[in-house]
Amino acid sequence: MSRPLLSLLRVQNFPSALADVWAGYFLHVAWGGALDLGDLGLLSLASVSLYGAGMALNDFVDFERDVKLHPRRPLPAGTLRQGDALLVTAVLLATAALAAMLVAAAPALVAVVLVVLVLAYDLGTKRHLWLGSLTMGLLRAGNLFLGLSAGLETMRPGAPLWLFPALVGMHVFLLTLLSTYEEDAFAAG
Repeated sequence: MSRPLLSLLRVQNFPSALADVWAGYFLHVAWGGALDLGDLGLLSLASVSLYGAGMALNDFVDFERDVKLHPRRPLPAGTLRQGDALLVTAVLLATAALAAMLVAAAPALVAVVLVVLVLAYDLGTKRHLWLGSLTMGLLRAGNLFLGLSAGLETMRPGAPLWLFPALVGMHVFLLTLLSTYEEDAFAAG
């Protein structure tokens, strides 16, 4: 894989996405679900594909802004074309949905919701303080739920499935809200 492509996808941040899906997956195991390393691998692929797609689409959408603020990123630097970013986004979103579908119906549904949230965030909600922060919180909570959803039918009844994704989502919502507010306040002078 080329260095510009790795930079576009922000592969150095993949462990953050993996941490969420793995946390969800191992909660699923702790609550009585079966450990299947094949499923964990597919969910990991889905998770990093969603993350990489979000980064590629972000750089496509923010091209004009990045020319000024991040001229060394692959698109403004000219090491990748904008069409490359769109193609990578489409391939990775499809990969995420397919990988989750190979695990079970529930993760496939979660992945489709996450695809919609990635598109919503990059194409619009990130430009709004509250809505963008909410979307980012839902993305991170959904990524954790992606792992958790691997064996919904095999987990013990009464497991608090919503609790950990909700806590992660609230945490990320607040962090995103504060950092966006701080960035906007700094830009305003």
